[in-house]
Amino acid sequence: MNGTTPDRARRLHLIVAGLNGTRDDWPRQAPALAALLARGRGQAGTASLTELIAQAFGLDAGIAALALAGEGLDPGTDVWLRADPVSLRFYQDRLILLDPRRLSLRPEETGALVQTLNRHFAADGLVIHAPRPERWYLRLPAGLTPPLAEPVDALIGRPLDQHLPGGAAAAFWRSRLTEAQMLLHDHPVNQTRESQGLPPINSVWFWGAGRVAPLTGHAFRQVVADHALARALATAAGSECLGLDRLPALESLTAAMVVVELPEDDAEQCAAALGACEARIFRPALHGLKRGRWQTVTVASAAPLSIASRLTPLDAWRFWRRVHG
Repeated sequence: MNGTTPDRARRLHLIVAGLNGTRDDWPRQAPALAALLARGRGQAGTASLTELIAQAFGLDAGIAALALAGEGLDPGTDVWLRADPVSLRFYQDRLILLDPRRLSLRPEETGALVQTLNRHFAADGLVIHAPRPERWYLRLPAGLTPPLAEPVDALIGRPLDQHLPGGAAAAFWRSRLTEAQMLLHDHPVNQTRESQGLPPINSVWFWGAGRVAPLTGHAFRQVVADHALARALATAAGSECLGLDRLPALESLTAAMVVVELPEDDAEQCAAALGACEARIFRPALHGLKRGRWQTVTVASAAPLSIASRLTPLDAWRFWRRVHG
């Protein structure tokens, strides 16, 4: 990292999650962010935070294996799946998936749930590993085709029947989802959780299949993030990885990705976090782009308020453009 950074490396990739599409005041709270999203060349499509992080690294398969390595475990050459605990509930006669961040799952609960599932799935050679209460993994036996499925955070609040696993082995994996739901429905852990007003862990979600493979997409020299997947991919790519609390002056970064996760449950906390990020990240990014500090700045906001923009220094001066959420 010593010496002069080539022009091609002077780029900044910002990912923002938690912008509330039902509120119209966030552009006033973060005018530099609004300018960055409005003034660049729009990029079509909607994506969850997980999908945006994977796309930034050029990753389209093998998320589970790389994430497992990020937990400090060795995935070897096997195919791995995420088998994350989820909570489903009926809404207007359809099953929807709740935000996994609200589950507050404890290690002892995870141990009991995983033990029940592994006892049942042993006949299929399926074993769930849970290095973290909220992140579970499953090693695929040789010869078993993995499912095609979206990440958990892409399905929050959406009807599950429209997003069930697909692919050549869809019937197998849909059947295992049904079995998991039956096993967990009256599980003692869930009986206790519901008595405490907590959502039950009544299913798992299989996704992210693949083996560990070299990351051949964009090479970031620095990744500033608290998100587990972003940090795991940064480690796999050999990038310097920092938490947001250790964010250096933005102009000291070279080829960097910064992931911002705003608190969504509390409007005041979200506004405070947005204001802090405006001062530390978004305003310096816009000013640096105007001065030619960056060759490109890419900004992407995760669904449900999904906006993406790629800017050059010239784009930063297009002040007449306004963001539309």
